[in-house]
Formats: sequence, structure tokens, C-alpha cells
Amino acid sequence: MCIRTGIQEGSFDQAESWFNGIIAAIRTREDLPNRCPIADESEDLEQEVHLLLYGNRYHKYRVYYSIQQRTPSTGNVRVFHVRHWARKSLSSTQLRKLKGGRGIIIDLRRDASQKSINELVDLIGLSWGSSVFTKLTFRFMLLKRACTRSEFEKFVSQSEFHHAEIEETLTGLEITLQK
Repeated sequence: MCIRTGIQEGSFDQAESWFNGIIAAIRTREDLPNRCPIADESEDLEQEVHLLLYGNRYHKYRVYYSIQQRTPSTGNVRVFHVRHWARKSLSSTQLRKLKGGRGIIIDLRRDASQKSINELVDLIGLSWGSSVFTKLTFRFMLLKRACTRSEFEKFVSQSEFHHAEIEETLTGLEITLQK
């Protein structure tokens, strides 16, 4: 669900609780910054990027961050990206972009057609039952919570980012933001 939409629909307390929880989890990295493993995605980068998993079974998020060491056990933490665990991992190119005052949002778009959803699900190669269940989940649950291109354009115009590129994919939007 788009956070703005969730707040408008009256789930501000839930959004606030999630936000405060993830911020608290990130802040624990200042005392034990090396506690989380190095992300596989950092192989091609010039610095280590660590991966913190936050949340529970179905609402887990990956937090990509780097450490600027102060002492062997403490340091400053710089968060690059927060991503739902079910989404494809970031490429090293995407992580590199995040280091320079940029942001990336990859999300489902509300106006994705059923044909596009069917094509995407068929590409995954699920069993018949899983395929049907996944297509129904997209249609009756996920699309209702997604944002449109115009909603993202409005969001970007109200943000601190000066430039945005919005690319439409089969069922989603990939938004690259730059300050």
C-alpha cells in the first residue's frame, strides 16, 4: 500500500507504528553496526553494504546500509534503501545510484491490466493452483493498494527531489529520484 494512501484511509497509527519500529531497528546499528551480514549485492561496490531484515513473517523488509566506523564496535549508519523482502533484490547498479542523493521506488501500478498480470505470473512458472491464487491476489488485493503514475508524479512534485524518471514495467513503476 502506498503510505500516503494508508494514512488517508485512517491507518495512520499502523503506519506510524511501522515507521517508528523500523527507525528503532536502524538505530540499533549505531551500537553494533557489524551485527548484520554483508549483502550479496555489495560485491561490485567499493564499500560494504550490510543487510538488516526487519519485520515479521509476511511483513519483512530489507534495509540496505553502510557503516562509517568510529571504533571497532561503533559507527555511523547510512541507510540506502528499504525494500519489501518479497521484491527482487537490488542490483549493484541500483545500490550505486542510491549512494549519491538518489532514491529508487519500485512498486506495483494500480492500472496494470489483467493481461499484464497473467503474463507476469505465467513467466514465473508456478503450478496451476499457485498461478490462479497469485493472479487473484493481484486482482482483488494488491492492485487496490497500489498507486498510479499520476499519484507518484504528484508525490514527487511535493518532495525534496528535483528530478524523477518514471518507467512503466509490465505491472509496475520504477521511479528513480534525484536531489
